[in-house]
Amino acid sequence: MNKDSQKHKRFFQFYNSVHTSLYSFLFVLVHNQVDAEELLQETAAVLWEKFDTFQEGTSFGAWAIQIAKYKALEFLRSSKRRRMIFEDAAYMAISEEAEKHSPEMGSYVRALNKCLGRLVEQDYKLLSLRYRKNLSVKQIAQMIGRSRTGLYQSYSRIFELLRVCIQKKLAQMEV
Repeated sequence: MNKDSQKHKRFFQFYNSVHTSLYSFLFVLVHNQVDAEELLQETAAVLWEKFDTFQEGTSFGAWAIQIAKYKALEFLRSSKRRRMIFEDAAYMAISEEAEKHSPEMGSYVRALNKCLGRLVEQDYKLLSLRYRKNLSVKQIAQMIGRSRTGLYQSYSRIFELLRVCIQKKLAQMEV
């Protein structure tokens, strides 16, 4: 195996071990699946470009999270599609907290995905309208002809179902 092939193999082993945690980390910061996926791709490109500077024996995950954090903060500052909800300091605090939990986040996201797959179609559609299409509760209520109060109650019920399901899945993963 030549030197370039070995470099590719090492990079992808490292990257694959942190892929889910990186996505989770980015999603926590940008609150949007499409943006998180786009930022993940950009982060992967930077990781590859700078892989020669990575010190083997140190934490690839920590190094990758730092790069992802700066990509996300850059995106939040420059995004014309959305305004920043918080000041930079708040995003830094969120990212630092997310960094502490990034290894756990991969398990959480896997559990969440399994639980989302178990939702009835109507509940999944409500979540999709809110979190994939980024519609407000008011917009969804108007669209489907329900009251906002009723929708908030539905979301509360769905979140509780997901919380219980995720706890069960995580407990099963620990066994």
